[in-house]
This record gives sequence, structure tokens and C-alpha cells, in this order.
Amino acid sequence: MEFDTVKEKLLHLCKQNEIFQLDDLEVSIDEDLMDAGAIDSMAVITLNCLVEENFSLQIPPEVMAIELRTIRDLIQYIAENS
Repeated sequence: MEFDTVKEKLLHLCKQNEIFQLDDLEVSIDEDLMDAGAIDSMAVITLNCLVEENFSLQIPPEVMAIELRTIRDLIQYIAENS
């Protein structure tokens, strides 16, 4: 799947499901979401469920928590694995 296609769909899903703690996503796609306070541990679980439902991709929790810390990381992972 193309990076831009994944990006558009993922950001729409995040906004629709109020994944991010900030009113507007005030972080760049390269900023660590946890460090920026844009996402908490419950939102990570919800986000992982959305990825599974909408991209037919299961991401192991340890990969989600440790390796996919930025929006770009997540988009790239989905694009390469779905």
C-alpha cells in the first residue's frame, strides 16, 4: 500500500476516533507521540485495534510500543506490511 494512501486513511481514522490527546495534532509526523503527550497507553491499544480492523494487520504490542513511536514509523510499517 502506498505511504500517502496509508497516511491519509490513518490520520482520518485517528481524528474520527479521537486517538490523540491534543485538539489538533500539533506534532510533526516525526515527533515521538508519547514524549509529546499526544497519545497515552489506552490510545495506543485503540490505535492498534484500528490498524487491525482497517488495514488487516496485527502489530505485536511490543513493536507498537517500542518501535513505532512516531506517526511516520507507523505509516511506514503499515505501508510495508499490509
